[in-house]
Amino acid sequence: TCWRGVYRSNEDLTQLIRIEIASDSLKQVRGNYSIILHIHHDKNNVTWLATANGGLIKLLEGNGFQNADKLISSPDISRSLNCTSFFQSDNNIYIGTFNGIYHGKDFSSLHGLNGVEKVKVNAFYEYEKKLFIGTASGFYILDQETDKIIFKSGPWNNKINSIFISKRKLDMWNKLIV
Repeated sequence: TCWRGVYRSNEDLTQLIRIEIASDSLKQVRGNYSIILHIHHDKNNVTWLATANGGLIKLLEGNGFQNADKLISSPDISRSLNCTSFFQSDNNIYIGTFNGIYHGKDFSSLHGLNGVEKVKVNAFYEYEKKLFIGTASGFYILDQETDKIIFKSGPWNNKINSIFISKRKLDMWNKLIV
């Protein structure tokens, strides 16, 4: 939620319970963890939270949360605690920020993605070895095999907060919903 933190439902979905993000092992809180910009649950059953001014956080069941900045070796990225979105493919990690995308095989190899700079990244969606990227100024398509941007939307598109591609048998442009 915006400004209110993270909540988890009970088993019968009748009540929401606020989760304290700072774990007991953290002596001081480094950022604002109450503004959750994106939640991603990956194929390894790990939940990631992108927060405003609190960075990227990995939910550790039973142990609270761990801030990912401890895993990031690039000083440019570790100083930027404004993570807006996160996506993990089979081969790469993608972190959206207010200043573009950082990606790499793991947190120690992150670097900026050419072609998507100086723009807030809101959403990722993977489809057929392509990564669709929603930003504050339109959307992009990244060919994951060549690591190149193959499409950038025109001026008719503004802010893209979410992306969905239907699996129905229609031509590609009839499937894309932004």
